[in-house]
Amino acid sequence: MTAPPVRVALIGIGGFGRGLARALLDPPPAAAVELVAAIDPMPRSDDVVAALAKRGIPLFPDLEAAQSVLAAVDLAVIASPIPCHAEQTIFLRARGISVLCEKPVAGSLAQLRQMQAHSAEAPGFTAIGFQWSFATSTARLKQAIAAGRFGAPRSLHTLVLWPRNRAYYERSPWVGRRADDAGRPINDSPVANATAHFIHHCLFLLGPAPSAAATPDTVAGELYRANPIETYDAAALTLHTHDGVPIHFATAHTCTAEIGPLIRYRFEQADIHYLRGGVGFVARYHDGRSEAFGDPEAEVHQKLWAAAACVRDGSLPACPLAAATPHMRLVDTLAEQPVHQIDPAATRAGSWRGVEQVQVHELDAAWIQSYASACLPHELGVVDWTAPGFNTPITPL
Repeated sequence: MTAPPVRVALIGIGGFGRGLARALLDPPPAAAVELVAAIDPMPRSDDVVAALAKRGIPLFPDLEAAQSVLAAVDLAVIASPIPCHAEQTIFLRARGISVLCEKPVAGSLAQLRQMQAHSAEAPGFTAIGFQWSFATSTARLKQAIAAGRFGAPRSLHTLVLWPRNRAYYERSPWVGRRADDAGRPINDSPVANATAHFIHHCLFLLGPAPSAAATPDTVAGELYRANPIETYDAAALTLHTHDGVPIHFATAHTCTAEIGPLIRYRFEQADIHYLRGGVGFVARYHDGRSEAFGDPEAEVHQKLWAAAACVRDGSLPACPLAAATPHMRLVDTLAEQPVHQIDPAATRAGSWRGVEQVQVHELDAAWIQSYASACLPHELGVVDWTAPGFNTPITPL
């Protein structure tokens, strides 16, 4: 007898939620899911709104208004703004509904602790949508690392230069802010949000179990701000895990070119590189062999189908709340560190996708050199607008 489909509610149908809505409206048959409700106070995706209406799927302004439908929901997918993540997760988990919440977990570690407390008391699970963690290609790579096929990890390196323009920072009142007008923490930044997948992936691959991430003990770094925001738009970091593995991560939105993610993971017996264009992760062994593991970017919606499968069989999701906690601890730690305001004389007005963008002189070259040498930009001394950074323990849970 065929099991009934997993009934799904989607919270947030704009921005990233728009893509999730399209996937849930037209899921692969094997996923066995059914979108039964959507929640959004200001729906702007006209095509999604029309598709919901055509199929008779109700659209509610908030969770309170949707309570009659939520009683029949098995899985809620949260794609709302960061300041809503914690309170919406707690609301849903209190009703025994499993949750797949988009990254980042929340705006602060204190909020994450509240989410953990409520999740521990409720049936089901809370998963966080770091989509690379749910990919089958990631599972294969993580299994190979855990089995010692590459030897011990030596260092992990990632560079992500993703330009973002004025429209990006003006698209919502929470972008680039430390907290909203109601005082709810946000701490939006490239590390917390736009390029968060890639730093989390480093921690996840080194995790001690299939659904766990490694714990970072310390972070040294430099944070910079050129846009008129409260947080930062460029960062260069060196983390050390509890096992002493260094993770070098450099990211920026005030760059001139889109570069990356450039990824190089160094192990005792192999180097692992990420190749774009659908190739994905390739291990190049020091004895001349190579092995392909696939591209997690080709499986961005796998988290939806995997979460639904966990609802059906009661299994643990690939990225439960605990696996996202190390990343949140990092974000919380960085929120307490100094941000260097870049002198306007070191910036220029450029454009990205036809909209004005703040660009910082020679940032691209400095960040590329930082990635290649595993040194922080100020240590390189190649541009005069950098400043000494910090070296601090990661905030404990």
